[in-house]
Order: sequence, then C-alpha cells, then structure tokens
Amino acid sequence: IWSMLPGFCTCPVDLMASFKGVARTLGMSINERPDLRLTVCQALRTLINKSCSTGSKCSLRLSLFTNCCIIISILNNSWMHSVEAEEKAELGRFSKNFLPILFNVYSQQPAEGESGTYRMAVLDTIKVYLTVTDMQRVIILIICLVLLFWSSPPLRLAVMDLVVAMAPFVDESTMAKTFELMRPYLEAKEPGMQKKAYRVLEEMCGAERDECKSFVVSNLETLKIVLLDTLKNASSPAKRVRSLYREEDIVYARVLFIFSPDYFVLGFPQPRLKCLIHIVIICTKEVSVGARKNAYSLLVEIGSAFVRFCGNKKGDAMFLSTCRFGLMGFVQQLTLPASNVDAMEEYLALVYAGLTGSVTMITCTVLALTRLVFEYKGRPD
Repeated sequence: IWSMLPGFCTCPVDLMASFKGVARTLGMSINERPDLRLTVCQALRTLINKSCSTGSKCSLRLSLFTNCCIIISILNNSWMHSVEAEEKAELGRFSKNFLPILFNVYSQQPAEGESGTYRMAVLDTIKVYLTVTDMQRVIILIICLVLLFWSSPPLRLAVMDLVVAMAPFVDESTMAKTFELMRPYLEAKEPGMQKKAYRVLEEMCGAERDECKSFVVSNLETLKIVLLDTLKNASSPAKRVRSLYREEDIVYARVLFIFSPDYFVLGFPQPRLKCLIHIVIICTKEVSVGARKNAYSLLVEIGSAFVRFCGNKKGDAMFLSTCRFGLMGFVQQLTLPASNVDAMEEYLALVYAGLTGSVTMITCTVLALTRLVFEYKGRPD
C-alpha cells in the first residue's frame, strides 16, 4: 500500500486541503520506519517537484464550468502563478517539521546490519525541500548546524553535507559567515573535510540566485586571496606527487573558475595557471566517475574562457597550429577564426606541457587533448 504513495503525490488536486492531515504521519514514518524512508522521501520530492511546478495544470481536473472560468484566468497567467505560490507556501509551512527530522535521520549512522542507502535519498529530499522553504528558516537551521558542527566532532562530515545543501539558500551576510567558517578547512589535512569545504564554496559561488551573485561580487578580492594562498600551499610539485591529485583538487579548480573565469585566464601568473590546468588534467584518471566527468567538463570550459577573454581580432580563418607528439592527424581538421586561434593555441600550449611529464601525466594529457579535439573540431567559432 505504501508503494502507491508517490503516485498519489503526483499532481494531487487536494494538496491545500489534505496535506496537513498526512504530514504528521509522513514525518513519523521517516523517523521511525526505516523500511518506509525511501518511499516517503520519494513521495515528498514528487509532491514538491510535480505539484509546485505543474500544480496549476493538474488542478484543471474540475467541473466544466470551473474549467472555463480558470481558462480565462490562465490567459492572464494570474491564476497559474497564484496556485503555484499557494502550494509552495503550504508545503513550505511544514518545513519546520520535516527538515529537522530529515537532518536527524541523515546525521545518524546506520545501525549494525542496516543498509545506509537511504541517506542519499534523505539528502536529495532535503535539497528539494529547501527550494520551498522560507529563507529566514533556512538561516536559523544553518546556524543550528554550525553549533552542532563545533559541539559534535563525530558528526562533522554529515553536518558539512547539510551545509553544502543549504549554503545557496541563505542571504549574503550568512554566506559570508559560512565562508569564514569553511575558510580554515580549505587547507585541512583530512581529505574529506577539505573536499566538502570546497563544495560549500562552489555552491555559494556557482548558484544562480541573486544573493549568491552579490556574495561573489562583494567578496571577490577576499576569495582571490584565499584561493591563491591555498594554491600556493597545495600545488608544489612534491605535494602534488604525494597527494596524487586527489578528487578535491578538481573541486578546488572548479570553484576558482566559477567565481571569476576572466581572472582565472588573465590574472594568474603563467606557472600557476599551468600548474592548475595540470591538476585538472590528471583528474581525468581519477577513480571517481564524478571527478573524471568534472575534469573533462572543466577543460572544455577553460578552453571556452581562453577564447572569450584572450581572443584577438585579426580576421580571416586559418588552421589551428600543428599538434605535437604524433597528434597532428587528430586536429588537422580543427579550424577556427584567426580571432580565436591565438587564444586556443595559448591554451593548448599549457596542455601540451603535460606530455613531458610522467607516464601517468602523458596518458592523462592525451585523454585531455582527445576531449578538446572532440569538442572544438569543426566549430566555426
């Protein structure tokens, strides 16, 4: 019977009247019934994703007369936005009940013999529920998490995951305070803590909300100083060899690129930029599938940034300069306007340098060049 719940949560027509009657039962099921957590979490996500986004369409299952009246209102878009806002407000009203329960369940380690697969579903549900939660409530919750972070060291990794999820949904001043909290952990010796600290920063710098953009603009100089100091301390050749380019390195590079792509390309001294690009290249052979995917994606984004910020305006089209080390055949057909050729050549020169490194570095560089050729081959821009 419980397996039918997500279906009932797909575009319900009586959400406003009925949700308050089942909210308590759903919360108790998440907290007390491990066997039902996945189902109830899926139902909550469905309710938010398929009611608040399409609730107005689903609510058209009414009488013919009511539908005629509604259609007239829809022509002005007023009724559609009104229903969606009301449903968001109704679900958001219960965030004070559901989010603490979800936080508590996620932060607990699974009991002996119990599978921990539900934790990712719980975290996904938290992220979805935050989209309909009032900002002031999110700020209060993140303050509570900070207090828990300091008072309960065993829970710090779980708390950091929750902070990553909540960071983009607070105001600018709270983001600044969160950044100051994360700042010492950007150089933490524990890999997990360092990675999560960068993830918090990545979420705050990369989100599309106005508060996130204001945070980046207001703190740009501080971000540059902090990240460049971190690069100086973490990117020496000896330290890179010992760490074998851990997964958090790619997160660091993405954070640095997100908050200021023009500075990434134009503001770095050449040795530091070369070093950072090689960090991204070596991550193409990371164990983590996500790290490899991010590395390839970031290589393409950096190439586009070089074209955008370094391209000159000389005019006619020409072939990209000859690739070295036996790769010439792969890129002979790669043509770009002269205005972008110099920029791409400059970028590829930094990538080519990896072919003079270790066997692992050479392998990763070939993979990186293959991805870049695939991306830019035949592109007219």
